[in-house]
Order: sequence, then C-alpha cells, then structure tokens
Amino acid sequence: MNRLKAYYNEFDSIYDLYPIIEQLNIEINNEIVQGLGETPNKRFEKEKSTLTSVNLDLLESYYIPTKEYKVSNESMITYKSKKYSVPPYLIGKNITVKECDSGIYLYYNTDFICWYNTNESLRLNYKTTHYKDILKQDAFKNASDDELEAQIRRNLYIMDSINIEEDNKDE
Repeated sequence: MNRLKAYYNEFDSIYDLYPIIEQLNIEINNEIVQGLGETPNKRFEKEKSTLTSVNLDLLESYYIPTKEYKVSNESMITYKSKKYSVPPYLIGKNITVKECDSGIYLYYNTDFICWYNTNESLRLNYKTTHYKDILKQDAFKNASDDELEAQIRRNLYIMDSINIEEDNKDE
C-alpha cells in the first residue's frame, strides 16, 4: 500500500487505478523476497500443483457489490429510479454506490460522502447541506443564512409532498 501513496491524486476513478496496480503487481511479484531467496512468481510455480480450487459461491456473502454513477448537473445521482444528492463539487464525477441492508453508502474514490436510507418512499432525496451548497452556488449566492434556511425548508417540504402525491397515483 505504501507504493500506492506515490500515485495519490493522479487518478480520478478506480478504473484509472487499475493499470497502476497491475504494474506494481508485476514489479512486486518479480522482486526477490529476502526470507525466501526467490521471487513470489517462482514460489507460486513450485506450489501451484498443491493448491485446491475455492467455491466462490461461499465467499459471495462477504462481498458487497459496488456500481459507479455519474453525478448530474443537478448534483444528484439516479439509483434504482430515485435521486440522491451529493455535494456540488462532484458534478460530472463518478460516485461509487454500495448497498447494504436498508441503505446506500456513497463514495468518491475512497472518500465517504454520505449514507441514505433506501426504505423511504421519496423519489428525490436531499441532504440539507448538499441542498444548501447547491443553492449558494447560483440562485441564492447573495442570500443570508436565514433566508437560505427558510427557502430550503419550503423547497424540501414541496418536494416531499410531490413525491407522496406521485406515489398515491400509482396505487
């Protein structure tokens, strides 16, 4: 892991990191290990015949699948037909989503952004801090904190009631 620190901030997504890791993997597996007096590749060739296969289905419960989603100009991602806010500085970037039990965890690269409860019926899901940052960037950049807070409360209330009405129409 220390070898990766030299590449800090030289990649925008996990996909940019793959070639770097591949190159490091080749280098490390061809270096002589002091305790063995040989490279890991040579040791692997010697021990390969003694290895047994693993049933990967047994490991599946330990693995949390992730997917990447691009942040829209409205500073949101769409996940399973619902929208979730992220800070505006992430517009245009890819966010990793990990789903666990009743929620989703959002990450940018390896940095945790926030968590959302996916049991809620809202189609638009905002964190107040994200919404405040979004409004401050444009429409309310000259507003006082009190005006901004009042506008956020009004807008989020309206959005929540729209979602409820839409959900009732489906029944």
